[in-house]
Amino acid sequence: MQYRSSVRKRCARTGPSWRSWSGSSRRQRNHAPIRTQAAARQFAEAKAGKPPDFRLSFESARTLFADLTAARLDLLDTLSRVGPCSVYLLAKSAGRNYSNVHTDVARLEEIGLIERTADGSITVPFEAIEIRLPLRRAAA
Repeated sequence: MQYRSSVRKRCARTGPSWRSWSGSSRRQRNHAPIRTQAAARQFAEAKAGKPPDFRLSFESARTLFADLTAARLDLLDTLSRVGPCSVYLLAKSAGRNYSNVHTDVARLEEIGLIERTADGSITVPFEAIEIRLPLRRAAA
């Protein structure tokens, strides 16, 4: 069973970007062919007028919630409210320890939910995150 998390790109702020993420677990890190195919498909859809749809896939609900913990989701919310800022300012805004926030930001950046700007600030380029957990497998 595969669990998916969709994110909607905030194009007004960062401009259109034709990237796609399709990560599954910490063990499986090389997704270049999958990303390339997904990016090509999304580019073709964008030319046809369809807005881009970015997805992350996880092998189980356990790995999904190991990467998207409540604290990390709170950081994403805080960062979207504060806007582009440093990790230090994000930690102060969230009322959390800098070291823990730095670790969470590094993981969120690794899976593609946070981006670094040219000046080193971090930002959330999405306006929404939707988590879809199918309860049953589809009948074959």
